[in-house]
Amino acid sequence: MLDTRSHIETPEGVRLPISIASICPRAYAYAIDLFIRMIVLSTVSSALVYAGKIGSGLMLIFAFAQEWFYPVLFDVFNRGATPGKKIMQLQVVHDDGSPVSFSSSLLRNLLMVVDFLPVFYCLGAIVSVCHPLSKRLGDLAAG
Repeated sequence: MLDTRSHIETPEGVRLPISIASICPRAYAYAIDLFIRMIVLSTVSSALVYAGKIGSGLMLIFAFAQEWFYPVLFDVFNRGATPGKKIMQLQVVHDDGSPVSFSSSLLRNLLMVVDFLPVFYCLGAIVSVCHPLSKRLGDLAAG
């Protein structure tokens, strides 16, 4: 599943091998997470449908929070892995191999909007395929 080998050098000068995920395992992990989010969203919306306009407002707030904070919270509090990443055996870490922080995960996931430009993750796919370590714009900005 992981197909790119690289090394991280520690401050002590020790080189540690690391596998970098290419675009395919990342896409599968994203699809799994999208499916999970859709199930959760439809379950919550079916429960809130009976609350009228307040339920609609709560549903929009929930959808917004889920879209923006689902990956961030899992990355930070689940050792760098959403359920989709965990299934695909992927993990988000900093360039130096340390666990991802809240601010870098938030920046990484906010820039996913740019990766989706102009349509269907086109820019993110181009950058990821062209980068030697398969990094997308969010990965580059967040380190």
